[in-house]
Amino acid sequence: MIEGDLYAKTERRGRTYIAVVIKIGWEHREISDDLEGILDCFVDYCKGTKYYGEGKTADVFAIVLATYYSPDGYLYRFEENLPTDFVHAWDASPVTFTLSRAMWRMRKRELKPLPLSWQPPQVGTLTKNMRPPDSELRYDAELLLSEKPWSWGMGWGRRRRFRP
Repeated sequence: MIEGDLYAKTERRGRTYIAVVIKIGWEHREISDDLEGILDCFVDYCKGTKYYGEGKTADVFAIVLATYYSPDGYLYRFEENLPTDFVHAWDASPVTFTLSRAMWRMRKRELKPLPLSWQPPQVGTLTKNMRPPDSELRYDAELLLSEKPWSWGMGWGRRRRFRP
């Protein structure tokens, strides 16, 4: 679990908890296989599994995938030299973007059999902020999530750096 301030271009959330599943990210197939683990955590949470932050039950805003390459802005080791401008105004590599979209689609499928009277967590990916330094959105890490606004910035202030 990590906690930070979340904000998008159109919305802000104060201190928020994010559940992070960390994988190595050495091979693309390994990351694809780990999507099921993220969705298992999502379904378990929706069925009542409790997550804790600072010793008390925490509401989880999102369950995300991060890898050892996330602090560099990627999920997969060979992603570094891929273009990040293939989707207008969204600086994410094709692999990170594609995996986030796959999880979004799977989340909708997993929600159908669950009778929920509350807003379930989102799923997605967590990497270092890849936006240009002159961007109006300045933050430490970026969440690509399953509902609008799709892209969220996460900041910890000056005290902490993003290292999963």
